[in-house]
Amino acid sequence: MKTRRTVVQPEHNTPQKSRFYDAFDHRPEGQSFKEFCREQNVPETTARRWRQQRDILGSPAFRRTRKLSVRLGRVPKLEKSDVAKLIDPSQNPYREHPYEVQMEYFKLDVSKRTLQRSLKKYTRNAQFYKKAYIPKKISQPNKNKRANFGEEHKGKKVEDFWASCVFTDEAHFDPGDQCQELVLREEGTRYEPKNIQERGSKQGNKVHFAGWVNWYRKCEKLIFYNDEEEYTQRPQAPRRPRRSKYESDEKWNQRLAE
Repeated sequence: MKTRRTVVQPEHNTPQKSRFYDAFDHRPEGQSFKEFCREQNVPETTARRWRQQRDILGSPAFRRTRKLSVRLGRVPKLEKSDVAKLIDPSQNPYREHPYEVQMEYFKLDVSKRTLQRSLKKYTRNAQFYKKAYIPKKISQPNKNKRANFGEEHKGKKVEDFWASCVFTDEAHFDPGDQCQELVLREEGTRYEPKNIQERGSKQGNKVHFAGWVNWYRKCEKLIFYNDEEEYTQRPQAPRRPRRSKYESDEKWNQRLAE
């Protein structure tokens, strides 16, 4: 059984409505309203509604009416779902990298400024903020050594033992690790669990210093020193042996053994 197809007539524009009103004002005397609508190819119900609109609204009835859009302006290049991926650690592994890297990863064909405006519009002013790190705790072996040392010598007196002890400590400073790293996140979410990370490994210690203290005195200045291992030149690794296509298995195994 064939279903009847409903034909939806598009809405009349402003010139069409203007011509209708002009023809209605200058229609011949004695012409019925039904004949006039058939001549103008306008449904009778539509024509009556237009007459009522002109009587109520006046000149605005000539113009085409449309529903007001909830979101005016151009169609945005980025939706809220696109921006939500950028600040989600489970979906964006490049939150610490520049905007250009993240746009390439998500294939966002927009400019850097457009991305920044979208982040501010759809989130709580998301941009690059300082990272939050998990505080490092003393290792368990080191903690056990300190506890055992205290238990072993807790009953000794100053004159008998502690006056002759000299305590030393050293520290290592890496200038390359002092800059504060940034991460893409929303404002006020620095200490949320999803934004707290562990500190990465150091690039390499460059400055070394130490100090000492005993019961009566302490060092007046820190002692700076160089790590000899940093200046040790390691020999170059030998070249990987390559086998010639004319070399037999016996000679090849003999050369590997050497």
